[in-house]
Amino acid sequence: MRFLSKYRLLAVACLLGVFAGELRAEVPKGVQFKADYYQRDLSSNTLRGKGNAWIRSGGQELFGDEIEVDFATNLGTASGHVRMVDGDIQVTCAHASFNLKGQDATFDKATLASGQMVVTGETIRRINALEYEVLEATYSNCNVDQIAPPEAGICPMDWKFSGRRFRVTMGGYAHFYDVMVSAKGIPFFYTPYAMIPVKTERETGFLMPTMPWTATLGTGVGLPFFWAINEWSDLLIRPTYYSSTGVHLGLNYRYAYSPDKNGTFNLFLASRRFSGPDNPNPDDTSRGRWLGIWGEGAVEAMNIYRLTGSRLQSRQMLNFVSNPYYTYD
Repeated sequence: MRFLSKYRLLAVACLLGVFAGELRAEVPKGVQFKADYYQRDLSSNTLRGKGNAWIRSGGQELFGDEIEVDFATNLGTASGHVRMVDGDIQVTCAHASFNLKGQDATFDKATLASGQMVVTGETIRRINALEYEVLEATYSNCNVDQIAPPEAGICPMDWKFSGRRFRVTMGGYAHFYDVMVSAKGIPFFYTPYAMIPVKTERETGFLMPTMPWTATLGTGVGLPFFWAINEWSDLLIRPTYYSSTGVHLGLNYRYAYSPDKNGTFNLFLASRRFSGPDNPNPDDTSRGRWLGIWGEGAVEAMNIYRLTGSRLQSRQMLNFVSNPYYTYD
């Protein structure tokens, strides 16, 4: 009996060793999984985790209240406060399905944030590490340092793109289809197609057109241009043509040698002359214009120098306007 018992134990141990060996072979390498509670089905080779569930595959991490993975197909689902993190890209949603072997995934009622870019959609499909397709989407920017996803998807926005379908390539461009552009929540422009850069690094090029309006200058049309001069400085050129008073030019230069040494220099020129304090609106024909073109101007400059590791700082500021009524506009 002892002899038989030993052989039975040995057989069971060998059997368990075979199952364990098969199980280890079927679980993809580089995958980590944890949760408060586990449920493992050896017959279907599935694993379910509940409560603070987490899974990592390569550089991609997925969090959720519940995560279930089928190691036979390398497919999984996550539900409840789902959050996917991959580098500086973060997606939050109610439900997600993903592929352990690939980078494709589908997120329902999701918010995607990368840097200051915030995209929301009824469905966000991750095609690969850099490409996303978004259905019933919105696109804008938000200070995600202060408002984290998913709240960033509904934070106050100065402007917003809303469209039927977006295709976004991180570090490249976003293609928008059936787009409505809104400012301060008010729709003002529609286009069947639009393309804008969504690169995290600064990029030289034209920005969104502007259409300002003031009581004295009239309606304006502007096309800002951003020049990334080098890694520590840039220049924003803002020419605007107003219906009542002509050209207004703004130059906004900023530099940041380090967190302790930075500053800005702003120059504004208007092709009009202001009259005296009793009547600032009409052009003053009694005075000539600079170079025969520019009427009034303003300069604003600031430089900050902070002693490293100290609360002490030095700040130099300069403000100049050629006419007090320049700021009236």
